[in-house]
Parts: sequence; structure tokens; C-alpha cells
Amino acid sequence: MNAQNNSIDSRFTFLNKMKVAKKLYTGFGGVLLLAMVLAGVATFSLLSLDKNFSTLSNMTDDAQLVTELEGAIANLRINALKFIGSNKDTDKEKADKSLAIVEKLVALTQVEIQKPERAESVDHIDKDIVEYAEGFHEVEKLIHHRNDLVNNKLNKFGPKIRTELSTINKGAFEAGDYESASYAGLAQQDLLLARLYVLKFLGSNSKGDSERVERENQKLLDALKHLDHSIENPGRRQLLGNITKEWPEYMHAFREVVDVINKRNEIRSGILDKNGALIATEIAKVKESAKKDQKLLNDEVHSSITAAEVESIVVALIALILGCGIAMIIARKITAPINNIVEVLGIIKSGDFEQKVVVDSTDEIGDLGESVNQMALGLKTAKEESDKLNEDIRESAERERQAEVQKLAKEKEASDRERRAEEEKLKEKEEQAKREGQQAEQLRQNVNSILEVVNAAADGDLTQDITVKGEDSIGQMGEGLDRFFSGLRSDISAIGKNAESVSAAAEELTATSTTMSANAEETSAQAGVVAAASEEVGSNVQTVATGAEEMGASIGEISNNATNAAKISTEAVEVAKRTNDTISTLGESSKEIGEVVKVITSIAEQTNLLALNATIEAARAGEAGKGFAVVANEVKELANQTAKATEEIGGKVQTIQADTGNAVDAIGEISTIINTINDISSTIASAVEEQSATTNEMSRNVAEAAKGVGEISQNISGVSTAEEETTQGSSQTKDAANELSKLAADLQGLVTKFKV
Repeated sequence: MNAQNNSIDSRFTFLNKMKVAKKLYTGFGGVLLLAMVLAGVATFSLLSLDKNFSTLSNMTDDAQLVTELEGAIANLRINALKFIGSNKDTDKEKADKSLAIVEKLVALTQVEIQKPERAESVDHIDKDIVEYAEGFHEVEKLIHHRNDLVNNKLNKFGPKIRTELSTINKGAFEAGDYESASYAGLAQQDLLLARLYVLKFLGSNSKGDSERVERENQKLLDALKHLDHSIENPGRRQLLGNITKEWPEYMHAFREVVDVINKRNEIRSGILDKNGALIATEIAKVKESAKKDQKLLNDEVHSSITAAEVESIVVALIALILGCGIAMIIARKITAPINNIVEVLGIIKSGDFEQKVVVDSTDEIGDLGESVNQMALGLKTAKEESDKLNEDIRESAERERQAEVQKLAKEKEASDRERRAEEEKLKEKEEQAKREGQQAEQLRQNVNSILEVVNAAADGDLTQDITVKGEDSIGQMGEGLDRFFSGLRSDISAIGKNAESVSAAAEELTATSTTMSANAEETSAQAGVVAAASEEVGSNVQTVATGAEEMGASIGEISNNATNAAKISTEAVEVAKRTNDTISTLGESSKEIGEVVKVITSIAEQTNLLALNATIEAARAGEAGKGFAVVANEVKELANQTAKATEEIGGKVQTIQADTGNAVDAIGEISTIINTINDISSTIASAVEEQSATTNEMSRNVAEAAKGVGEISQNISGVSTAEEETTQGSSQTKDAANELSKLAADLQGLVTKFKV
């Protein structure tokens, strides 16, 4: 162990030239520097992680914002298609509201998304949305124009012309003008067919339906020409004149409606559908870019956390090793010389003045050791001189006494006078010897006084002063020792103050370690806050997932509506089949009628036309009961006419009437079913497949986001583990500071042994 300590001392000889205070300040400064380095590494790592987590949070916000924008655009397209199909103001309000939401989200997205790549896509989306909005507003104007034409032109002139033709037909039939009645019936049939295909075109926008309207228009014009040649009654001719003026206006309005609908459809396909697809493509680019950056950021965060863990552990270990090494070396450099001095003072106290303090430094402790060596040398010299002086006095007194005794013995026989004289002389000699003895006693007392002060100093009491002074060697030695002990008291006081500095620095290091521990705990708490933020991101992702599920439920409802529409269409086919069967039976019965077949045919045509008119009225009005009252009255009158004209055919006519009634009922059912199909089909459009794809994409993105949140939580756990290790390193540094404080206390205890 001594060899190891000597090896350490030999490596750090430069410390021997430093003062104690400088050693302490250097040691504690080094430890504080290591603590600052450790804190700097931890702070830099946390700042880096905080930056990465802020970027990740912004990226998550971008992804959520884009997802909201995607859902809003899908909702806008659905409402726009629904409005185009239904032409209802309520659907228009929904579409306008959806458009306002989309524009607001696009503006917010342009502010929030700053990365050039994604910002460029958002700018493209904004441009496409502007074009989409302009196109949609143009569609709104066209639909308003279309509704105005339908309500104020087609629905106005169509029923009026039908009523006028019905009046002509009825009047001609009652007047016996069967030719005019027949042409009026044919014209009414062409009118009703034209109006029927007008209504079909309004729903289907089919070119075939518009061409069929033009063909029926030509047939109607031909029938009106024949009717013009056959009618002679002024009142019916006036009605025919009204029809020839009103019908061209009806057709002009229809052709304008065709142009408006074609323009609307061109805008829909050329702008709305096209821009909708472009917007979906740009949104996909933004989401793909965000997904790519999220993956890179996750890798970077993982690498940063790993590097921070390694750096924190390495720096903490280095700080711990260097701190312990510095504390051990400085303590060794302070306590070892002091222990040597204490050991030498103990030996001097026992009376051995030959032991020397080994002085290998130039600091205060080295000066103290040098002073102890000088004190030992002075005490040794004083002791030697005192012993020699006592021996000389004793020998001198003994020689004089023996000489006097011998002299007295030789002069014993002298005379009394000489004896008395000699006795007096001897008495003077004895007094002189007594004085010399007193001087020797005084010398002994001075030496003892000096030894008492020296022994007290050896016991640690440096408060006593040496009062022995004089010109002789003992006096000079006393003055020298008094100066020595004064210097020693000053050195011990300085050492005591340095020990207090050591203790204060140790307490400061302990406080620093406590602060480091608190910072580590704060770091752990911040990591907990980041973990809570990642849980909140997970909650937001779950909210998006719930929205995706609700959207999936909406798509399921749309699919159910489509299924219902298919079922209703099937029912319509069955009813139409039954109607065809009934009409076929009616045709078979009609073949059996004899000479009155022409009248029966005319009546049957009127009945069919009235039934068709009832269908058109029901489709136009939207309420099944309004048109059927008028139609029922006309059917009743025609049935009465048929009864008068067909008395000859009896039961056959009754069969025809029954079959005709069945046909009317079947056609009424078809009308109701077709209206239901139109109401349901207008809400479906082409959004089911597109929205389904959107929902699948949202679900996939939600899964990716959930995976990213899981990785974040794992990284946060790694940060917490690293901070726990940092806390342990701070605790170890605190233990080292406590050990150093203990050494300072030992040094203070050593100083307190000396009473100054």
C-alpha cells in the first residue's frame, strides 16, 4: 500500500509546489467542471430530444390536419353529387357548408405545413379547390336556371297543353267527331310520351331520352296538323291555336334545359371530378411525405436516445473516476504530510529530538514541517547545553568543596584567630557556592519552563509563550523557540481555515450533486411529460380511427340504400311484367270485339293515355294523390261512353274494363316504385366506391400512426432509463463529496488538537 501511495506521490509531484488553498480550489474546480460537463451533455441531449419531439408533434398535427382535410373534401364531393342529383336547396346548403369547411381547412393547412415538398402539394390543393369552388358555383347557377325552366316553363305549359287536348278530345267525342277525337287522342298520347321522356331525361341526362323527346315532338306536330284539318268547331280551334303557340315554347324551354344540363355535366366531369381526383392525388403525396419523414425522424430519435444514453453513462463514469481520483490525490497530498508531522511531534514529546519531518513540498504544510524540524533541532541544542551546564556546575562545586576541606584539614592546627578567619572565609565561599547553586536552580527552572512549553506544544497546546529571555544561550534559545511557536500558531490557524474551506467546498459539491440529482429527476419528469404527450398523440390517433369507423358505417348505410334500391327495382320489374300480362289479356279480349272495334280502340287509347298522364302528374308533383283524382273522373266518363257504345258486346266489354282497371292499378304501382327508386338513387351517385377507398386509406394511416406512437413510447422509456442512470451517477458523485467532506472533518479534527 505504501509502495502504491509512493507511486501516486511520484506521479503528482507538481502538487508539492502548490499551496493548500490552491490544491483545494483546483480539486473542487475540477470536480465542478466535470459536473458541468455532465450537466451540459445531459442538457444537450434533452434539447436534441425536445427538438425531435417537437418536430414529431408538428408532423402528427400535419397528418391529422391532412386527414381532416381529406374527410372534408370527401364530404364535399358527396354533398355536391347529392345536390346535382336532387337539385334540392337543403342539399345545396349542405354542399356550401362543406365547401366553406374545406376552404377553411386548406387555409389552415397552408399556415401549419411548412416543409417545401408538402407545402407545394398544399398549394396545388388550394389551386384545385379554388377551381372546384368556381365550378361548383357555376353548377349552382346552372341548376337554378334548370329549376327555373322546369318549374316556370315545362311544368306550366305541359299540364296546360294536356288539359287543352283533353278538352278537344272530350268535346269532339261528345259531338260525334270521332276523327278529330282520334287525332286529339293521338296528339295527347304523343304529348304524354314526350313529357314522360322529358322527365326521364331530367333524371338520367341521357342523350337517347332527349332524342326520343324530339321524335315524339315530331309525331305531335304531325298529329296537330291532322287535327287542324279535321276540327271545325270554333272553340276547339281556339284551343288548338293555343296549343300551337304553347308547344313551341315548351320545346324551346326543353332544349334550353338540355343545354344547361349538358353544361352542368361538362363542368362536373371536366372540373369537379377531375379536380377531385387531383386533390386526392396531392393529399396522398402529402401523407406519403409525412409518413416518410416520420420514419426518418423515428430512426433519428432512436439514434439520439441511444447516443445520449452512451454519452451520459461514459461522462458520468469519467466524472466519477476523475472526481474520486482528484479527491484521493488531494486528500493524500494534505493528510500524509500532516500525519507525518503529528507522528514526529509525538516522538519529540517523548524526548527523542533526533526524528526529522520529511519535507517534500513548498506549501503551508511544508513550512510547518520545516518549523517542526527547526524546533526539534533547537530543543536538542537546548537540552545538550542545559545538561552540559548542570554537569559543569556540579563538578565545579564538588572540586571547590574538596579543596576547601583539604585546606581546612591542613590548617586545622592553626591558631584560633587564623581558624576563625578561615571559617569566615569559608563562610563567604559557602555563600558564594549557595549563590552559584541558586543560579544553577534558576537555569534549571528556565530549562524546565522551556520544556513545559515544548511538551504543551507536543500535546497540541500552542497558546503558551516562552518567557525565558536573556543574553546567554538559554535566553537566546527561549526567544528563538518563542518566535517558532508564534509562527507555528499562525500556520496551524491557516491550516484550520483551509480545512474549513475544504468542508465548505465539500458541502458545495454535495449541493451540486443534489442539484444534479434534482436536474436528473426533472429530466425524468420532462420525459414523463413527453410520454404523456405521446399518449395524447395516441388518443388523437384513436379519435381518427373512430372517425374512420363512423365513416365506414356511413358507407355501409349507403350500401344498404343501394341494396334497397336494387330490391325495389326488382319489384318494379315484376309489376311491369304483370302489367304487360294484363295488357296482353286486354289485347286478346279486344280481338273478339266485332264491328265496334274502332270505337273500342279509341276508348282504350284514351284510357292508356289517361293512365300515362296520371304517372306523369305523380312524378311531377311528388305526391301520389293529387293527379289521381282528375284521372279517375276522366276514366269514369270514358267508361260511361264505352258502356253506351258497346251494349252489343256485353260481357266482352266488361272483361276489357276489368283488365283495363288492372292495368291502371299496375301502372300506378310502377309510378310509386319508380319515384322511390329516384329518391334513393339520387343519394348514392358514385361516392360509395370512392369513399370506401378513402376509408381504407385512413385506416391504414391510423395503423401507421399508432405504430409510430408505440415507438415513441419505447424511446421515452429509454430516456427514463438513461436519466435513472444519470441520477445514480449524481448519487455516486454526492457520495464522493461526502467522503471528501469527511476528510475535511478529519483535517479540522487534527487542527483542533492544537490549541492556538
